[in-house]
Amino acid sequence: MKRRGPIGVATIWDAPAVSGDVVVVKPADTTENVSAGGTPAAKTFSSFTGDTSAISSYQSVVVNPTGSLSASGSGLGAYTYSGHADGEGYTHLLHAKDASGNILATAIHSIRIAPAASSGGGVTDLLDLNFETLATASPLSNGNQTLTISGKQVSTDFSRYSGANGTVTPNNTVGAVYDGGTDTSGTVTTSFLLSPHFDSYTAEDVRTYRYAVHVVITDLTYPSANNSSVFCGLNRGNTATHNSGIARMVYVEDANDGTNERTRVRRNTSASAIQSTTAIKTSRVFTLILTFGEIVQVMDTSGTTPPTPAPAAASTLMVGSDSVGLAQAVPDYQGNGLRCFVSAGDASDFTLKRILVQRF
Repeated sequence: MKRRGPIGVATIWDAPAVSGDVVVVKPADTTENVSAGGTPAAKTFSSFTGDTSAISSYQSVVVNPTGSLSASGSGLGAYTYSGHADGEGYTHLLHAKDASGNILATAIHSIRIAPAASSGGGVTDLLDLNFETLATASPLSNGNQTLTISGKQVSTDFSRYSGANGTVTPNNTVGAVYDGGTDTSGTVTTSFLLSPHFDSYTAEDVRTYRYAVHVVITDLTYPSANNSSVFCGLNRGNTATHNSGIARMVYVEDANDGTNERTRVRRNTSASAIQSTTAIKTSRVFTLILTFGEIVQVMDTSGTTPPTPAPAAASTLMVGSDSVGLAQAVPDYQGNGLRCFVSAGDASDFTLKRILVQRF
């Protein structure tokens, strides 16, 4: 029998394989979608058709895995799988070979395992910093230091601006206590480098997912009427300040009546018009939403429970983005990492309790 050599290579797996006068047809491709936490079912391949008398053996191959899945079995199966994990995908190939080892046809079975999710709605926790785990210590010193928060070594920068004399003091079981001091025209800022603690933070990641950075504060007071304020926002990883780089933030301040506060959004030192005037939220969660590694939005909710991120909600404010260049390869908030800063302006006082980062 005359042969022309093996044809069943990857580029034509979808066509019947021909070797000389032999035509072997693979079974229909199959796919299994597995829920997070699940195990792929044992797989038995359907029979090949055509000149099956030419089939001498089968070869099982797992290709392009995003993890380390392996398949155990023989012939058409059943094959069982091990070494899989949530969020991974695999392609299991079964080559039908002739006696000379030529591939006559290849059956294809794809497996996709859903990523693990928490908090519902496909939201995955990436980093959870509980500031009550801080060891009690003296107030932070100016400049860079490393804080141990929830067992992680977090690069932290503390700065005073415009004559501020306030402090930020780690207090075990309480949190990071912001004392805005007595100067009513200055700001104290603490900036935390978050992205080194994510499992991954590539350009592909930030263009695939949105990120939510929830910042929980309690015991907020505005000692200086019509003046005291809080800033909370994001900046690129190599800029630790709240007023330069690409700092984008929510900005709330006392409304001069002892009851209400005004809300604006801000980039560096430029603020928007007042967006709302509402009752003071002494305990609140600022939720900073990052889209495509470029666009920042913010939610501001009462209490201490991080909300489900809602970028399309009417109450979610747009903080904006810088211009994205033609063929720009590196997203603005990704290339140098991601920072979150929290600032006490003009003598305001509060306690930072938690920073939770989620991907969705």
